[in-house]
Amino acid sequence: QTVANDHYTYIANPNYWNPSAVHYKKVIIKAISNVTSAVQAMRTGQLDAFFSGDNANAASAKDAGLIVDSGLSYWDGLQLLDPQGKVVPALGDQRVRQALEYAINRPAIVKAVYGDFGHPLVQPALPNWPEYDPALENQYPYDPAKAKQLLAAAGFPNGFSFSATSTTVSAKMLQAVGGDLANVGVTLDYVPAASIAAQSQNMAAGKVAAFGLPESHLNTYFMVNGQFLENSQRNPLNETDPQVVSLDNQALQAQGPAATAAWQKVLTRLVDNAWTVPVVAVDSIFYISPKITGYQSNKSSHFVDPAQLRPAR
Repeated sequence: QTVANDHYTYIANPNYWNPSAVHYKKVIIKAISNVTSAVQAMRTGQLDAFFSGDNANAASAKDAGLIVDSGLSYWDGLQLLDPQGKVVPALGDQRVRQALEYAINRPAIVKAVYGDFGHPLVQPALPNWPEYDPALENQYPYDPAKAKQLLAAAGFPNGFSFSATSTTVSAKMLQAVGGDLANVGVTLDYVPAASIAAQSQNMAAGKVAAFGLPESHLNTYFMVNGQFLENSQRNPLNETDPQVVSLDNQALQAQGPAATAAWQKVLTRLVDNAWTVPVVAVDSIFYISPKITGYQSNKSSHFVDPAQLRPAR
């Protein structure tokens, strides 16, 4: 009753220690990569829950009588690989990086690309992280005139060009970012990648100065270690900010409320120095059939516990 890469069948363990927690005798997990196909399967009763929805199909899912819910999942943006200007000298100037921040119309991009399931973001942290600082979100309002002034002051009155890579997950967002940057004279050359592996190869080869890739870390500690320290997985050029390294070490020594404050200082430094350019916090979207109950909406997390799902009657 199982076919690899198509469907997987599980049956209940009759000797499970807590029979009251067992709500189904059989659970079938189907591998469906196309969201439209999944919605159609739910319409016809072939599926009861789908955990990989998208905003493009949310309206049709609601029209079909399905429950559409969501929770914070990841952040994404124009993630700079070269803030020290090893590949693109212009990016080594803090004023240039700050110009990129001011040039991006985050609310407009979020509305166009993510609809109700995205949230404009300036800091590289999700709003449900303890160290997330709401005050940082006011730092770079959309101001293309300010962006042009900073570019001119840095010696790039006519702009410059650089490239960024991503898979299809971040493609629309990066292309929209490119449109905003073009309005201030900066050319973003988008390099599509067919897979995560291909994107990693583009990044490691030094062919691109930025990338787009969903960041679904649990907190600032994991995010910094994954991207902003020497030999980090997403830092192939090994470009680091000594102040971030120092603040990271201080935060590792702190405990309790002091640790939260210490990690906020890390985020503040990343934002002040425009070491990367976040654009959006994105929700995961779930489609649930009315035949299912026990699902608890959780706007602060994308995690769904399937063990809580049970027949509505």
